Amino acid sequence: MSEILIVDDNEQNLYMLESLLRGQYKVKMAHNGEEALNEALMSPPDLIITDVLMPVMDGFQLCLRWRSTETLRRIPLIFYTATYTEPQDEKFAMSIGVDRFIVKPQRPELLLNTISEVLAESKGEDYLPDLPKVDFKALQEYNEILFRKLQKKVIQLETEIAHRKMLQENERRAHQQIERNLEQMAALNDQIRNPLTVIVARMSLVDDSKTKEQVLEAVRTIDEILKRLDEGYADSTKVREFLRKHDQISKEG
Repeated sequence: MSEILIVDDNEQNLYMLESLLRGQYKVKMAHNGEEALNEALMSPPDLIITDVLMPVMDGFQLCLRWRSTETLRRIPLIFYTATYTEPQDEKFAMSIGVDRFIVKPQRPELLLNTISEVLAESKGEDYLPDLPKVDFKALQEYNEILFRKLQKKVIQLETEIAHRKMLQENERRAHQQIERNLEQMAALNDQIRNPLTVIVARMSLVDDSKTKEQVLEAVRTIDEILKRLDEGYADSTKVREFLRKHDQISKEG
């Protein structure tokens, strides 16, 4: 059974790829180019599938080191990337010795077919990748590609920060509206309850029983409304307390 070394700094990507390959291949994992290189030098795999944009050592640097190391240069290497997706990225990758350039996500059956093809090709007698030609032009091209990707990443982060600030501002306004509603509810409660107390106190001055009953019925209705207001106020207070705790946790985080 062939052994494949998969390299990615994203644990979820590693898990998904390992799950796809498990059963058909032996699988080893690494989280960046340097870790992969050290692992391969100790125990060379039959194939390496690597992401490109990674910390410590990226895929381009890994490929250059891979093809320049005598014990590894005959082992095929596949780029599997979601970040480097432009034609010039693929062109540069192929120029330094990558066997296949695959953009994520890829249909499982197509990815497995590509892996089978590359493994079969690597077993041929004439399989011997050229040594990478690292000249000034190649290094300049690599730097331009890296700068472009980092610039794109910065723009993405700035967009995410702006979106987060907008959400925080919307949340702040919602909290303020809740505070205003609570204040209005408390004021309305007082405005109704105070006159009601006076009415109840003066009921003894009413002689007509029918009028007294009508007033009492009105008082009962108002009292029921006040109870609902009190319940709503209590519920709203709980909401406000929850939001305050949420804000505190967010600030601490």
